[in-house]
Amino acid sequence: MLGVPAKVRAFATSGLISPLGKLRAAIEPLLPTTADTDSIGDYVRSRFGNQIHERLVDPLIGSIYATDSDHFSMAAVPQVAALTASRSMLLAAGRARAAAAKSPAGPIFSTPTRGLGALIELLTQRVTALGGRILTGETVSAIEKVNTSYTVSTSRGQHLADAIVIASPAKPSSHFIRPLDTRAADLLGEWSHASVVLITMAIPASQWPARLKGSGYLVPKPDQRWVSAASFGSNKWAHWRPDDGSMILRVSLGRDGLEVMHFDNEKLINLALADMKLHLGVDMTPSEIRVSRWAESFPQYRPHHFARLAELEHSLGATAPGIVFAGASYRGIGIPACVQQARTAGEATLAHLASLHS
Repeated sequence: MLGVPAKVRAFATSGLISPLGKLRAAIEPLLPTTADTDSIGDYVRSRFGNQIHERLVDPLIGSIYATDSDHFSMAAVPQVAALTASRSMLLAAGRARAAAAKSPAGPIFSTPTRGLGALIELLTQRVTALGGRILTGETVSAIEKVNTSYTVSTSRGQHLADAIVIASPAKPSSHFIRPLDTRAADLLGEWSHASVVLITMAIPASQWPARLKGSGYLVPKPDQRWVSAASFGSNKWAHWRPDDGSMILRVSLGRDGLEVMHFDNEKLINLALADMKLHLGVDMTPSEIRVSRWAESFPQYRPHHFARLAELEHSLGATAPGIVFAGASYRGIGIPACVQQARTAGEATLAHLASLHS
């Protein structure tokens, strides 16, 4: 359950945790209720000790959100937050695992074979087919209220709107919200966003150890230098298996608190290869390399994130009805979470438009 121990035998025989760390974790069911500060790190450390958090829970959650989970909202990770409803997280994790085992098992990993860009292509086609217009290459500078409507000023002119869905990252959105609501703008400006560099590389089959058959690995923060995770793409995706038998890897560098964007590409590649030699004990010379920089692309859900979001939406709802938020900065960064937010935002927008004509 995202690093919270749920299988007693596997945990007891694991080499990841020291005997003392296992003893500390084993007393978790005997501990009194822990106060919830909405910090994953605070809660898990208090229940299980440092080793469980640093070697199991934080690597999993940290790799998903590019975060330091000592400073990340518990409520933002519902799989873990649900375990806190019981006094013992350990017993709750065991029950959750038993319940999950009764459900039909699906694939661990799934993705469009043409890449995630295929989702955008299909969405674009659908919007266009329904008569919608998609305008790109415009930077929004301000949104201003005009009676019951809004004027959106951009680098190419102005657009009129009766309702607006803001799906851009929180912090950059603060400046164009300010003409509507200074408090909402201030709250958006407090959001933090982490940067990550992904390096995709092809490793010749002659250099790839046959023993490495898993999907990849995560690096606990006490052991991190630059690489936080490595995904063995050709082991995960059938369509990522080249005919020549080479391995496609995707290596992640950087996270909240570990800045890497100031390095040039050559430096980043050398750091990645050096870390992978340390982790895997193998020298690798990639035949192909692609470096992808994701600047401030991972919103950080600090403790009490949803309380701040509620204040933001309440303030803006009073000053600018018909403007709603959706996207990774707000109620989940994954694709399913963003799709659900889009549906909720769409329903709210339709309701607002109907109210204008009632």
